[in-house]
Amino acid sequence: MSPLAANLLEATFPVQSGATGSPDPGDLWHVGIVRRLTRVCLDRSGLGRVTDDASLVVSELVTNAVVHSNSTRVTLTLGLHGRYLLIAVHDGGSARRCPEVRYAGDDEEGGRGMFLVQQLASARDGAWGTSDGTTWCALAR
Repeated sequence: MSPLAANLLEATFPVQSGATGSPDPGDLWHVGIVRRLTRVCLDRSGLGRVTDDASLVVSELVTNAVVHSNSTRVTLTLGLHGRYLLIAVHDGGSARRCPEVRYAGDDEEGGRGMFLVQQLASARDGAWGTSDGTTWCALAR
């Protein structure tokens, strides 16, 4: 994707689990904070139609970065690109593996995040992907 036409939000926070390799409760607390920031930012920007879907995507992408990367810092960026809201989460490119869509079993507690992102992107005429330590999702607004 080319540069953003308008940057709506950029939030960076430290990640303790990057140093230890297991999720720290404080890191997961940041997920709720950036989800609420996303809702406020989009509502105040007149993008209320996409707020629910974008908040879920933000939650899943940030959780993925916190849980699955070795990074000590995560950055969320929301921006406008043409008719799309672009959500990007950068974790420094130190992921243990690239995010991928999984099809979790009925008894599994996790493993559905990227599946949800894929489904929301598709339903909103968008896409998702990864590049250089950044996982992104574009949603038509």
